[in-house]
Amino acid sequence: MTSTRQTAVMDTAPTSLIASSKEKYRLCQARLNRGWLELALLSIHGSLEDGLRSYLLLRHLPAPQGEWDALLRQIQTHGELAEADQSTARLYQIDHLHRCITRGEAVTIAAETMQEYQRVAAEVLNRHGVLVVVPEERSTIAADTSQVPSWMSGEQRMRHSTRILVAALVLVAALVLGAVAISRMPATANLPDILLAGVSPTRSNTPLPDTASTASRPTAVPARALAPGRTAYVVEDLDGQAMLGLQMQPGDTSIEQTRVRVAPGTAVLVVAGPVEIDGQAWWQVRVFNQEGWSPAEALEIR
Repeated sequence: MTSTRQTAVMDTAPTSLIASSKEKYRLCQARLNRGWLELALLSIHGSLEDGLRSYLLLRHLPAPQGEWDALLRQIQTHGELAEADQSTARLYQIDHLHRCITRGEAVTIAAETMQEYQRVAAEVLNRHGVLVVVPEERSTIAADTSQVPSWMSGEQRMRHSTRILVAALVLVAALVLGAVAISRMPATANLPDILLAGVSPTRSNTPLPDTASTASRPTAVPARALAPGRTAYVVEDLDGQAMLGLQMQPGDTSIEQTRVRVAPGTAVLVVAGPVEIDGQAWWQVRVFNQEGWSPAEALEIR
């Protein structure tokens, strides 16, 4: 009787964790639809923790709770996740962002970064017995937008449609008024031809200057070079750092001067620069309407 009761308890815990993992994954999707990216990351972290713990408990293995590193080591040893797997690096990034958010730090997560984390989480969960829907690929979001257009709420879509309609009406009105103004213009009077007597055309022997060679030509910017107005991406390898800190001033790398921290792969808009300090180039970038300075080697053009 005792062994039967213990078996029932062992079976109930993993089942509850699987249900909790699926529920948190659905909550993540709902928060993504509303553009609540930080809250969505908290949900996806909880979904992963519950799902991976259920996998270990079903095999009667230790399942650490609240210890992400220990949990991933157990999964790498007994589960379907290799240490060199790209998904493993993403899981550590998710945990780092989770700890930053729970500590109240200023963190900016790009929509495309969160899409990648959700896709990785879905693949990892499906490999470990928690069946969830893998999200479809979405288009890249511009770096200076504050919301994901395809995820707008009904009210936001209505406002967006209204703006487009108003702009179209203004354009049509401008075209109509222009056509009316042209139709009311008086016909051009026939001006008499004026003949200048005693003046004959002469050829000048002075050579004309070569305007093509003397005119200053703008220097073309290489296609894959950083420049103001271009969209750049945070590099994946940040020399051991999980996130890139955008600084208030170029050259100052102190934590106190960090304005916001962004994850690898995040799209940013280059707005100014470069500024060279101590032999290092710095660029001012904008992400989700927040601006800060980044070293050049932390950015790339794709």
